[in-house]
Amino acid sequence: MREGYLYAPAQKELFNGVKPGDRVSTGRLTRPWLAVTHEVTSVLVSGWPGRLLRVSVVEPQTEAEQVAMKEANANLGRAPAFTRALAVDVLEELSPGLVFGQHGDVILPVIDLAWRIDERTARALLAAEHPRAGEVYQTAWDQRLEHHPVPTPAPDGFSRSTTPIGMPGSPIGTCPLLISGGVRESARRAWGEAAEYLEHDEPVLAEPWTSAVFSLLHAAFALGAPDHVEEPEVLLQAWRTVHRDGDVPAFTNTQ
Repeated sequence: MREGYLYAPAQKELFNGVKPGDRVSTGRLTRPWLAVTHEVTSVLVSGWPGRLLRVSVVEPQTEAEQVAMKEANANLGRAPAFTRALAVDVLEELSPGLVFGQHGDVILPVIDLAWRIDERTARALLAAEHPRAGEVYQTAWDQRLEHHPVPTPAPDGFSRSTTPIGMPGSPIGTCPLLISGGVRESARRAWGEAAEYLEHDEPVLAEPWTSAVFSLLHAAFALGAPDHVEEPEVLLQAWRTVHRDGDVPAFTNTQ
C-alpha cells in the first residue's frame, strides 16, 4: 500500500466533506487524476484555503484501471515526487502548515491574509514597511543559498534575484508563491483589470498590492525560517501593524 499526501483546495468539490476512513475516487480512467505526493514538504498547494490529507493509493482493480494507471505514471521518471491515482483512502487530516517547513503553522495567518487582503490593509502594510526590510530579506536569502545551493542545472527562469519569490532553496516551501498568488487574486477582486499593468509584456501588480506581497513575504520568512533571519523585527514591522498575536485566521479547515 502506497501512502502519501494530497492537498485539496476548498473549491475542489470531490473532497468536500470527506473524513478519515472515506474513499475518494475520480470515477474515470482519464485526467484529472489524483496526485499523491510522497514527501509532505513537496506538496503543491494550489489555492487557499484547503485541506492537507494523508492518504493511501487504492491499487487499480480492473484491467482497464491497471492499463490507465500504468500509462499515467509512465513518464514520471525513476524517482517521481508523486504518484497518479484513480482513487485514494483518506487516513487522516493534517495541518497545511506541514507543507511549509518546521515552523509552517505560524505562517498560516500570513497566507490567510494574502488571500483576503483589501486595499486598506495593503496600504497599511506599505506605510508600515521598515526601510531596511528588503535588504534584510535579501541577506537572509543569500545566506540560505550559501548553505543550500540551487541544483545544477538550475530550473528555467531561476536567478538569485527571483529566489525569494519561491524558487528552489526555500525553507518555507512554496509559501512565497502562495502569498504572491493570493495577493494577486485579492487585487483583481478589488480593482479588476486596473490591478495590473504590462511591463515588458509581463503583467505587474500595481501599488499598493506589489508592496503588500513583499511585506507578507518578509513576515512569512521571519516567522517560518527564524534561524535564517538576523533581524526579524525589521521583517515583521509591517505585519504587526495589521495582525495581533492570537488572531484567528478567517479560513480554517473546510469540511
